[in-house]
Amino acid sequence: MSFQSIIAHRLYRTSPSAEVMNNISAQCWQSSGKSEDCIRSLKHSWLKRGGKMYGRFNDDLSANPVPAWLKSWQEKTIGFEKLTEQWLQQAQVLLGQTESVLDVYCVFAHEVLEGQENMWVFLTEHEPAFAINGDLELDDAIYLDTTRFLMAAKVNLTE
Repeated sequence: MSFQSIIAHRLYRTSPSAEVMNNISAQCWQSSGKSEDCIRSLKHSWLKRGGKMYGRFNDDLSANPVPAWLKSWQEKTIGFEKLTEQWLQQAQVLLGQTESVLDVYCVFAHEVLEGQENMWVFLTEHEPAFAINGDLELDDAIYLDTTRFLMAAKVNLTE
C-alpha cells in the first residue's frame, strides 16, 4: 500500500462578504480500495495536467509555517490529522483576505512509493448529479469530481 494516510476537509464561502468556513474531519479515511482509487484518480489528473509550476518553501519560517508543521509531523510530534487541520486553517486565513466564493474539498494524502515520500494536496469541487435509489426513484446525489481540480500540490518529503 503506497498511501499511508488520506483525509479530506471542506472550505467554503457563500458570498464575497461572507466569512470563510471550514468543516474539519476528525479522522483519516479508512484504508480501502475505494479511498486509494480516489487519490489515484486525482493524482492521475494531476499528472496529465499541463502548466505545472515548481517551487520550494520560503526559508523564512515566519513567512510560511507549513515546513515547520511538516517537520513536527515527520518527527511524530503531531499527527497527520493535526497537520492537515493546521494547513486548512492557514488556507482559511489566507482565503479570508480575498473575496473568493468557493466550496471545495481539500484532500490530503501521504504517499510512500519507490523510496520517495510525498504529500499530496488537492482542492477539488463536488458536482450535483442524479441517482436512482433502492426504490427506483430519482434522487439527488453529490459526487467528488476527481477528473478536475482547482489546485494541487505535490510536496516531496524525501528531499
